[in-house]
Amino acid sequence: MQPNKIQKNILISIFFTIFLDLIGYGMFMPILPLLARSFRASDSQIAMLGTWFAFATLVSGVFLGYFSDIIGRKKVLIASIALSCMAQILTGFANSYIFLVVTKILAGFAAGNIATAQACISDITSSQDRGRHMVTIGLAFGGGFTVGPLLGTGIILSIDKLQLLQGNYILGIAFCAAILNIGNLIFVVFKLPETHIKFANVVIKGMIEKNKVGDLSESKKEQTKSTFSKALKLAIQNKSYCILCTVLFLLMISFSGIETLMPLILKDAYFFSEINVYKSYIFIGVLSLIANFFIVRNLIKRVGEALSLKIGLSLLVMSFFAIPICAPHPHFFFLSMSAMCLGIAIANPSLNALISLSISSKWQGFGFGMAQTIVSFAKILGPALIGFAYQHGLGLDAFLKEKSLYLSGIILLIGLILSTGWIKSARKSI
Repeated sequence: MQPNKIQKNILISIFFTIFLDLIGYGMFMPILPLLARSFRASDSQIAMLGTWFAFATLVSGVFLGYFSDIIGRKKVLIASIALSCMAQILTGFANSYIFLVVTKILAGFAAGNIATAQACISDITSSQDRGRHMVTIGLAFGGGFTVGPLLGTGIILSIDKLQLLQGNYILGIAFCAAILNIGNLIFVVFKLPETHIKFANVVIKGMIEKNKVGDLSESKKEQTKSTFSKALKLAIQNKSYCILCTVLFLLMISFSGIETLMPLILKDAYFFSEINVYKSYIFIGVLSLIANFFIVRNLIKRVGEALSLKIGLSLLVMSFFAIPICAPHPHFFFLSMSAMCLGIAIANPSLNALISLSISSKWQGFGFGMAQTIVSFAKILGPALIGFAYQHGLGLDAFLKEKSLYLSGIILLIGLILSTGWIKSARKSI
């Protein structure tokens, strides 16, 4: 089989692995807050479910990435998908808020496997093509978060119409999500090959070596047994990697805050009904898919990862300021939302590709694990910071309610300035 065809098959396998996992996650999104409320959880406790999930991902991301460098990508993906399946089944039987917190923590640990999937893509792609292929993960996210809520809604309607499971929506969704993940597990076991050069078969190893000719000329010292402390030291000493991770941190703080508050903003500032809020999320998912399919790959190929990152961050900054300014006009809101969806679709794969290019091929799993940990940490801080500004305005009317998005815009503007000043020098050191 030709190397290009092998690479394409692996990328398709990675896409379906993430896509199927995220469909299950998306199915739970609309109903988990209602389930928590049925356990008499307060609104702050309901919001904390996301914090617990992000915290678990924060802890697991770097370790799953590190272990994927030690024992191989495939084994880590299999273990994490099995854990995700178990968390989904347990969620269906949750009978208290504490039980629900435990299931979210388990799901968060499993979600750290995104770093391993990124490392798989890095393993089989050349430095020139890596940015375009990182879009695979963006496509899987967009598809999963579009299909998941739609499928979950269909399950709820079916349970009502057919009077199944005594009206227990969460149990029906849990079983369906678990079945999808069991299928995902079987798919990974039999279809996804190992991509780490140390454990890959001869054909894939040859393809990896061809793509990594420049990276494989490592010193004898670097070929010694990997240690976690050594990997961490190398990451801290890598100026380009640290700068890019800082930009990633600022991006995720600003975006995760808006992502969490969007339903409130739609109701408070744009007076959307619940059904229109739901339609808005469908719009976001579909637009993200369109952007990833038809725009992002070609843009990165034409202008490169660095300029694509600047374009993506610029669109996001503009949209963060435009959404509160345009209220309460829905047409202008959807224009602003289009800019936001396009911006995050461009910025994410561009930044991931630059992070990959800034580190040695030997430490790809660890590097992406660290980046995933930074993302999780930002997702813990972002909703808390922007949420506090939404409620209290940081003591300033300029940041009250929907105007709290100005704070997100300011935070990301710092990231844009930082990337403008440092991306060029970072690229030279790659």
